[in-house]
Amino acid sequence: MPSVRRTNIGRRTRNAREIQYYRANETEEERRQRLETNRLRISQMRSTRTDPEESIPSTSGQWRQNRRSNVSYERLAFTYDPTIDFPGDQSVDFGPMDKICQYCSAIRFRLEPIGLCCANGKIKLPQLITPPEPLNSLLSGQDPISKHFLQNIQMYKSAFQMTSFGANIIQERGFNTTFKIQGQIHHRAGALLPSVDGEYKFLQIYFLGNSEVELNQRCAINRAAKREIIMQLQQLLHTHNQLVQLFKTALEMMPSDDHKIVIRADKRPAGEHERRFNAPMLNEVAIVVVGENMDSRDIVTQRRDGGNLQRISETHRSYDALQYPLIFCRGEDGYHFLNNMINPATGQETNKKVSSINFYAYRFMIRQSQDNHILKCRRLFHQFAVDMYVKIETERLRYIRLNQRRLRSEEYIHLRDAMNSDSNGNNVGRLTILPATYVGSPRHMHEYAQDAMTYVRQHEWQKRRLPHAHILLWMVEKIRPDEIDSIICAEITDPEVDPQLYEVVKKNMIHGLCCEHNPESPCMIDNKCSKRYPRALLADTITGNDGYPQYRRRSIEDNGRTITLQVKNNDVVYVTKGNDMAVCGIAAPNNNDEVSTYQMGRYVSSNEAIWRIFSFSIHERHPTVVHLAVYVENGQRVYFTAENAAQRAERPPATTLTSFFETCAGDPFARTLLYSEMPKYYTWNASSKKFQRRKQGQPVPGYENIYSTDALGRIYTVHPNNDECFYLRLLLVNVRGPTSFQSLRTVNGELCATYREACQRLYLLEDDVHWDHTLADAVILSTSHQIRTLFAIIISTCFPSSPYNLWNKYKDNMAEDILHRVRSITANPELELSSEIHNEVLISLEDLCVMISGKMLNELGMPAPNRPMHDAFNHTIRAQSQIALAVASSGIAATLLKGGCTAHSALKLPLNLQTIEEPTCNITKTSAMAKVLQNCKIIIWDECTMAHKRALEALDRTLRDLRSNQIIFGGAASHS
Repeated sequence: MPSVRRTNIGRRTRNAREIQYYRANETEEERRQRLETNRLRISQMRSTRTDPEESIPSTSGQWRQNRRSNVSYERLAFTYDPTIDFPGDQSVDFGPMDKICQYCSAIRFRLEPIGLCCANGKIKLPQLITPPEPLNSLLSGQDPISKHFLQNIQMYKSAFQMTSFGANIIQERGFNTTFKIQGQIHHRAGALLPSVDGEYKFLQIYFLGNSEVELNQRCAINRAAKREIIMQLQQLLHTHNQLVQLFKTALEMMPSDDHKIVIRADKRPAGEHERRFNAPMLNEVAIVVVGENMDSRDIVTQRRDGGNLQRISETHRSYDALQYPLIFCRGEDGYHFLNNMINPATGQETNKKVSSINFYAYRFMIRQSQDNHILKCRRLFHQFAVDMYVKIETERLRYIRLNQRRLRSEEYIHLRDAMNSDSNGNNVGRLTILPATYVGSPRHMHEYAQDAMTYVRQHEWQKRRLPHAHILLWMVEKIRPDEIDSIICAEITDPEVDPQLYEVVKKNMIHGLCCEHNPESPCMIDNKCSKRYPRALLADTITGNDGYPQYRRRSIEDNGRTITLQVKNNDVVYVTKGNDMAVCGIAAPNNNDEVSTYQMGRYVSSNEAIWRIFSFSIHERHPTVVHLAVYVENGQRVYFTAENAAQRAERPPATTLTSFFETCAGDPFARTLLYSEMPKYYTWNASSKKFQRRKQGQPVPGYENIYSTDALGRIYTVHPNNDECFYLRLLLVNVRGPTSFQSLRTVNGELCATYREACQRLYLLEDDVHWDHTLADAVILSTSHQIRTLFAIIISTCFPSSPYNLWNKYKDNMAEDILHRVRSITANPELELSSEIHNEVLISLEDLCVMISGKMLNELGMPAPNRPMHDAFNHTIRAQSQIALAVASSGIAATLLKGGCTAHSALKLPLNLQTIEEPTCNITKTSAMAKVLQNCKIIIWDECTMAHKRALEALDRTLRDLRSNQIIFGGAASHS
């Protein structure tokens, strides 16, 4: 939020100018009299002050002193002084970590929330045990060997990991301060033994049988590792790691390659505490079987490599220890489903499970008198944090995916009608998607962006240092080069004058070698540096031809400086360069699967992982924004399952809109408000689903017991494609105090038939003069078929306010070719236009509109056609008032079909069919296109044999679902 400014600064400035004017024109006698008066006033004020008051500065004086200090500190960047100790300034000090949790002894900063560590005593995990030697010494960082180990800890981890780590790791040039991945993370495990003559990898290396051979194999894979460290860690894991011992025992018990070892996901040793892994017997936590007797989350390992790798479930208790043996050197359990919360008062376990985010937040805390060796692992800890946060997100997204296979959503009116005619709730609605309640999802980010626009609109930020107008200014006094140099410097700092800044520039602001010195540099594009380095050496700052300054970069001859590697001033990156931007292309397996698309496109780094694991806020805002629903009557969205669909249909859910109507009907003050103004004076009770008057805030003059706050209301945006809802929203924005949907459509005491008509009568819509002129021009230059196509595009995508009036004006022009054809067929040149010919025009228009927008004419404010026969091929079909749908695999072929369209456009086929196992068309049961497919008698698909087979499979699945008919293509005839 911007810093607070004085609201009366304009008045104070005017007062200062007036005083300055008076003093400039006062006489010498007047000046002496003014000074004497001020002297006497100040002397009298000091004489009446008590001794304690002498030592305490006045509040106003202290405020002025603080303000002078703050203003000077804010502008230090414009008057840089190397003698100021910026790192030592107290304003950047977080303060000590001196807050201790009474339940788990975790240490936190003062402003961090209570319960961050253990949910106020509800979570209690076993204490981390200090690693045995020599691992504990290697993690200390106290000697050269330990420092080498910590600098290369990820390499040593990879030498001993028992599962592979699959992820798109982001590696930038130079030193990477954090561990970053893009997409999903997979841990996979293979067999205990390789195939015949195969190379030993990962877990298989533990079973080479000879310690020297095993050591050689690990060193060969990691050539930069020190042999003595590898040997010590190898001995440690063979001695202490229970998973290694378990696999060894299982391998000895496998009589043949047909046997498998199954490590149970949740099984724990009998008689042991569920949070401990205490050297169990093999048959207590794992079994050796032949066949398929296992759970989907169990780890199933074959004896001999058959070429198949198993993905380890993120919720398996050994998921962490198999991948990070240097962190969990004893094979300790990680997160799993058997971790229960406890009652802080009694210490007894409850039925509530510990979530993965609570589990790892507990593990990552610093505690008194406890050694948390996980935090000592440096970059391995970075990787572990990212891995565990991805696990946390995977668990949450899995819940969304699995539960929404049963949960459907539909508009209430469609659910009610469906349940009145069919009691099967499986036939209604569509599967839901990644919701806005999931933090970080595209819908969540879009929702908060819309909220931000609410602030901008309400508080008019353009008056508070964020001008909205596009203004071109000519400065009376042009900015001189020396003024630019006082703000921006693109040179190497003098190490003797400012050694601290010199180190910062040398480390962070030098462009790496490129061009002929390093043609493989990431900045190189077409054999040139994309950042335009090295820049030209200039003795003085000048203004370039494009108006941008070219900064001073003095050469050595002009007293410029160099550093090691002879990097000159023309390689210095100035501090005000723009933000780097990345473009990411994602090939999602299913465009309709928003969960997978989100997982593949996300970008997670270690600092974000820690921030999110500790549940720190990623968004702060004030004042609050209340989201207000908008929908046509009985069009509120209802979430239901097949079991409760009938119950939901009986009782429509209350929303902010229906509560607004009810409040306006019974509260005179509410009838003075717009819908978006309700949250300012009323609170929304989510449990009772009602608006209630606020009990706190600023009293509203003239109204008793009415209080206002700074809360804002945002009515959900509606796309113009949803025309009636769009016009309803327009009415809600402009009409005060409606008491019902009918009241909203009432203008001057007359009930309008549609919301669009109400908007027209209230002069909220523009007229159709533009579209009238467009069609008038088309009548002069275009054929009747082209005019019909243009008219269909206008009413389908441009939403004129009165399409029926346009139809009445130009229907004769759109019918000329049909009239000519009928005259030729009947040999009657005297035939005139008739309702039958106009009906043929309506049929042609409806076919076009269905292909363009999936809507019938009656949904676009036009009269519906009466479909008789209109060509020979569809005689039988159209005589029965049925529909024929014509599509083609290619756009060129589609133009040859009458009313034709591409299959992808008409049938809403996924674009990447080859990557989807069981594709379906993106069509809901209550959409207009669904009605077309339900009622069509025949589907003509030109060149369907050239389409991907999964396109036909998608259409087959969709038709069977839409038509509730398991015959191929739902019983619709098909023709190619």
